[in-house]
Amino acid sequence: MIKFAHVGFPKCASTWLQSEVFSKHDDIFFLGRRPGDKIISDEIRTLFWSTFLDAREFAYEQSNTKSLLAPYLRLAEDAEKQAIGLSLEQLLHPHIGRIELGERAKRLYDFMGANTKIIIVIREQEAWIKSYYSNLVSEIGVTVTFEEFKNYFFAEKDISPLSTLYYDRVYDVYSELFGYDNVKVVPMESIKNSVSEFSNEILRFIGVSPLNNLNTEKRNESASEEHFSAQFYLNNQEGYRLGRSTSIHRAFGWQARSIYSDDSGFELPQPYQNDQALYLKSWRIENLLKDKPEIRKKLQPINRDFSECEKERIRKVYIHSNRRLQELSGIELSQYGYVL
Repeated sequence: MIKFAHVGFPKCASTWLQSEVFSKHDDIFFLGRRPGDKIISDEIRTLFWSTFLDAREFAYEQSNTKSLLAPYLRLAEDAEKQAIGLSLEQLLHPHIGRIELGERAKRLYDFMGANTKIIIVIREQEAWIKSYYSNLVSEIGVTVTFEEFKNYFFAEKDISPLSTLYYDRVYDVYSELFGYDNVKVVPMESIKNSVSEFSNEILRFIGVSPLNNLNTEKRNESASEEHFSAQFYLNNQEGYRLGRSTSIHRAFGWQARSIYSDDSGFELPQPYQNDQALYLKSWRIENLLKDKPEIRKKLQPINRDFSECEKERIRKVYIHSNRRLQELSGIELSQYGYVL
């Protein structure tokens, strides 16, 4: 049975791969995630949102993780599938989860075992930073301007996502665990040349057939400038815990709701229920604008551009990592606009 894991990066076509490729392939037994955070079972949900991302050292039970895959392998074999796998871009998410990225990879190895094929989709760093900031505003509820975010990103590099984008080091972490031949890096930019080839390159690496009649519709369309400005405005008007820097609440805690429904009798805490409601409301901004024309008058455009000096800083920060990744992977990153 072929085993695979798509580990990210976030903001690199993950939703599309989950909804249109992995979950629709007849030869794949897909554990999740699917759009809407659909996961095959509560125990796998707990694995994804707690064990991989948040469980402290003494709360982590390695033996349980190692034994968890076996029943799903049997289900996949009974269904005559060729491959079993998962997709969880949060494994490389710099703000969701309290466990270091390397430890997350080790726990994935505990679950999937050796001879697992790892798929890492990357994105040119400047474009990723801008997209990621937009996502933080739209889905996490942050209230900082892009100027403030850039200062945090570069000045507080010990805790910001800056080092997460050293793609060569991510490649090393997964290759040392799973083997260099079992790790595939795919530039997201290749999707612009051919959506089907982008998908088929990943499926060939897994070892299953290409998909016919592929739905090429883009998922998670970028918000309009007005929509984005409205979201930023509302983030600053409404106080809630989602995405706040706090030691007692996890961002997207409601995603791990199965953790709270065990024998202890606890149910999903109210703060997480509120966060879920506010997260869902973020997708109804356009309707809110129609109902509240007074908000529209107050909106200001949100600058999300880099100065030439900042672009040069990005080049200096990532040029050596990109060059090394190109040497290790054999991918001609220059043709996709990466600094080299």
